Amino acid sequence: MSADMSVAVIGAVAVIIASIIGLIVAVTTAVIAKEQKVSEFRQAWINDFREDTAAFITAVCDCMHALEGIAVNKKFKKDIMSLQVDYNSSYKEAELRAMMLQLRLNPSKDKQCINYIDELKRMLDSVTTDSSNVKYSVAINEIKVFNTIFKDEVHSILKNEWEIVKQGEKRFLRFTNLGKFLASTLMVAIYVLFVIALVKSPVLSF
Repeated sequence: MSADMSVAVIGAVAVIIASIIGLIVAVTTAVIAKEQKVSEFRQAWINDFREDTAAFITAVCDCMHALEGIAVNKKFKKDIMSLQVDYNSSYKEAELRAMMLQLRLNPSKDKQCINYIDELKRMLDSVTTDSSNVKYSVAINEIKVFNTIFKDEVHSILKNEWEIVKQGEKRFLRFTNLGKFLASTLMVAIYVLFVIALVKSPVLSF
């Protein structure tokens, strides 16, 4: 094979190798960008879900405090108007946060948590609906117990989502390292082929 043909073959091989490695680097970069963006969205979801959960539980607790005050005032035949106003305000906040939480959740995967939210709202409704007959202390204790069950379910969801975020970060690191390795390999391959081409070049032949 002549020197000119050798140089041509080496040049063609160099172009093919550079194209293949370049394609791999491009795909790796795209995967890294996608993985990072998905991880950012999931982290934002976790933060918003945690905030809405805290607001919902706080509103439920405020409702319970108002109900306890109403129970005491009724017992001593005191005015309950201001406490009823507080309850209504807290209940509206609980309804809003409950709706936001349920819209964030997956109807299939997170069905249990959605049912817990509905049950907490139902329990609050039952207290006000049967306010003339219900034993407030019993109803409030039931809500407190169920509130704890709900919080445990939320902790489980947040833990699972956080594990997914961490796994995403691991993939991000793997693809980042792979991208660096491929970029370095591309540079070395180009350099080696360039040196070989120079050695095979007729200009350097004696």
